Amino acid sequence: MEQQCDSRAVFKHHLTKKHLAFLKQYVMDMCRRKNLHQADLLARAGNKVTDKEYRFTQRKQKKRKATLDKPCITATVQVPDTETVTAGYHP
Repeated sequence: MEQQCDSRAVFKHHLTKKHLAFLKQYVMDMCRRKNLHQADLLARAGNKVTDKEYRFTQRKQKKRKATLDKPCITATVQVPDTETVTAGYHP
């Protein structure tokens, strides 16, 4: 702890890096004692995705979903003395 008031219950405290690390360790220890399956708060994320990459994939998925949700336009043509032909069109 950097300052005495960082961990007192009555005082409004600011969160320092040391205090945050202490709290993460405390939560992880508590979860291990009680056999809770908590994600590891102390490990660093291996594959970080930037905000720009995340937004790009979200837009791409939204466009893909929009094209899949469009109804398929089908037409059935009856030609005399031959088979029925069905054609599909996706705009």
